[in-house]
Amino acid sequence: MAQNRYFDQADAPDIGRTSVNYSTDRDFGGSSGFQPGSTYKIFTLAEWLKNGYTLGDHVDGRIFTGEDVDLDGEPDEVKIWDVAEEFTASCGGVVGLWEVNNSGDKTIDDISVQQAVITSQNTAFAAMASKLDLCAIRDTAVAFGVHRADGEELQYFPASILGTNEVAPLTMASAYAAISNNGVYCSPIAIDRVFERITGQELVVPESLCSQSVNPEIAAAMTHSLKEVMRSGTGVAANTNDGTQLAGKTGTTDDRIHTWMAGYSTEVATAVWVGNVVGLTPQTGKRVNDTAVSNIRHAVWKDVMSVANTKYENGEFPIANQRYVQPTILRVPNIQGLDLDTAEVQLLANELNVQIVEEEVSSTEPIGSVAYTFPEFGSEVPRGSIIQVFVSGGGQQFVPEVTGFSLADGFSALEAMGLIPSFPQPSQTQYLNKCDPLLGDDAVHSTLPAAGEPVVDASAIIVIPNRCS
Repeated sequence: MAQNRYFDQADAPDIGRTSVNYSTDRDFGGSSGFQPGSTYKIFTLAEWLKNGYTLGDHVDGRIFTGEDVDLDGEPDEVKIWDVAEEFTASCGGVVGLWEVNNSGDKTIDDISVQQAVITSQNTAFAAMASKLDLCAIRDTAVAFGVHRADGEELQYFPASILGTNEVAPLTMASAYAAISNNGVYCSPIAIDRVFERITGQELVVPESLCSQSVNPEIAAAMTHSLKEVMRSGTGVAANTNDGTQLAGKTGTTDDRIHTWMAGYSTEVATAVWVGNVVGLTPQTGKRVNDTAVSNIRHAVWKDVMSVANTKYENGEFPIANQRYVQPTILRVPNIQGLDLDTAEVQLLANELNVQIVEEEVSSTEPIGSVAYTFPEFGSEVPRGSIIQVFVSGGGQQFVPEVTGFSLADGFSALEAMGLIPSFPQPSQTQYLNKCDPLLGDDAVHSTLPAAGEPVVDASAIIVIPNRCS
């Protein structure tokens, strides 16, 4: 444990000096902890995998539902969750409205869970939590040794999945170590040995207590996901790039009041916190020794792990079982012609998400019903994919079957449908000598477009005569 403050037990220590150990809990060092931000998302990820979902499954990452909401003096596109309606908490009810946004412009609407981990997309994790139990997510965090540094009960309201509980850096380091340790959490012990000063007698020190947080396959899948954070995600700047396999997750609280980097090799886990002990000063725009304050977490983590990697013989992470990695593939059901409410219920029942495209399209289906979807009916898509539903504005019909009708009757039938029949032009020689011996002369051989083809109202239809003589 290290911090950039000199130890000083004076009642009023000078600036830069303290007797508080900010790495641990109030009972051990006097600190009440700090919000860990997105480093806490690993517990939602663990619960997601425990419930049979995969890294390849998709969730609805959209942030805009309805009117723009003014959160900070500027219009924002924000996902507003009705907590009581859309979240489950088996250990106690949760109520209220929850506004969820993403930092920057990195929102991906139809996002895989793996990509959500790499980009640390808040709306995606909110969608994941809405399919789980908030109390179960809390309990999974507890199984990883997580607890509030001030000794209070770990909170489980929806926003807590994004890291609002105040915890100690040592707690997060121990939790991440458990992932690397095949899902086995061991309580941290800071003492190697204790001797009685005069006699030299060795005294008993506390023993680390270990328990299974998640099964080894879940831990391996979590590592599979978190490796990509270090390779191509928010943790790239902390990668030691020395050949050691690394996995980890960044954390940033609102307004960059606190920033974190937590991760591990096969042998060592490290958590770095940079933030405010008092006050709510954002890190944005501030620098220390020519390094942006919000990037210090990466620099410290990289320096520490670069040394650790030379002192331990690191191995390779276990290979994840593909049933936790690959998406669950589903077929888009046929909802053509259904009213929008029924169509939405059917898609949701099939574990797919819905996007209603507001602008109506011309269609043969009744006005206001489903004209078609994208991807189309029968397509194979990952579970949770967003299916675009296009609404019929009418204005189309199917060309009726008039083959075998007399030419006069064929024209009449088409005109009765509001279509405009005509004969082929002399230059359209390919249509002038069509013969079906089962049909008499002066009968309708076929039409162009063919019978059953959708056309807009008042379309021109070429009537092709049957000519066998």
